[in-house]
Amino acid sequence: MVYGGQEIGLGGVRALVKRMTDQDPVPVIIQVDKNASAGIVVRVIDEAKLGGAKNVSLASEPGAA
Repeated sequence: MVYGGQEIGLGGVRALVKRMTDQDPVPVIIQVDKNASAGIVVRVIDEAKLGGAKNVSLASEPGAA
């Protein structure tokens, strides 16, 4: 997992989302690589929700489907 050009790993998702949503419930948008496994995507969504995300959306590169 990468945020802001830095590797945060799956373990960093929850802490990052918690930090970002503590003050204001901002939406979380996960940009998914076309080669990502569904299991990893679900785990990232779960970590975001455990971090306090109320609204999680997925995005991909145009034409990546």
